[in-house]
Parts: sequence; structure tokens; C-alpha cells
Amino acid sequence: MGAELADKFKVLAGEALGKNSEDFMKLVTERFEKHTASAGQDLVKRRKEIENLVKPLGKNLSKFEHRVREIEKAREGAYAAITEQVKNLAEGQTGLKSETSRLVQALRQPKTRGRWGNTSSGTCSKWRA
Repeated sequence: MGAELADKFKVLAGEALGKNSEDFMKLVTERFEKHTASAGQDLVKRRKEIENLVKPLGKNLSKFEHRVREIEKAREGAYAAITEQVKNLAEGQTGLKSETSRLVQALRQPKTRGRWGNTSSGTCSKWRA
């Protein structure tokens, strides 16, 4: 009779333990689902709050980017103008150098020197009247 009671006790204890485990799992699952739903709502709320904080920064960044583009266009235009001016200056310098060289060559010729009044008296024969 003791063995029979022990077997019945084991069966009843196993059933009680199984029922308790099942109830515990249901309870844990319900709480986990509630917590997940709550966390999901909290996540959505926080996401909206972050978007509201970041939105003005995005607008300002967009304005800044637009202004940088405008400044870059102006800089490119100014750089092109300066480049053109330097090019013209270099061409003018080359022309001036060429003309100066021709003038030096012309003044080295005795005939030209005489025409322009390079005499020993220091006066210009063209200007004598």
C-alpha cells in the first residue's frame, strides 16, 4: 500500500508540477507580450520625439548646404574672372616685352638714334625748329 501511495503521490506531484509550469509559462508569456507592446509604443513615441528634435537640424543643414553651393558658385565665378585677368595680364606682359625688345633693337641702330635725337649735345634734332 505504501508503494501504491508513493506512485499516486508521484503522479499527482508530476501533474501539479506540470500544471504549475504551464500556468507559469502562460503568465510569463502574457507579461512578455504586455511588456513588448508597451516597449513598442514607447519606441514609437521616442522615435517621434527624436524626429521632432532632428527635423529643425535637418532644415538648418539643408539651408547651410544651399548657401555653401551659392558661395561655391560665386567663388568659381570669381576664380574664373581672376584667371582671365591673369591671362590677359600675361599676354599684355608678353606684348610689352616684345615691344620693349623691338624698341631696344631700334635704338641700337645708328640711323634710328639719329632720328630720335640721340646726339652728343643731348638735344633732340626732331625738336629743333
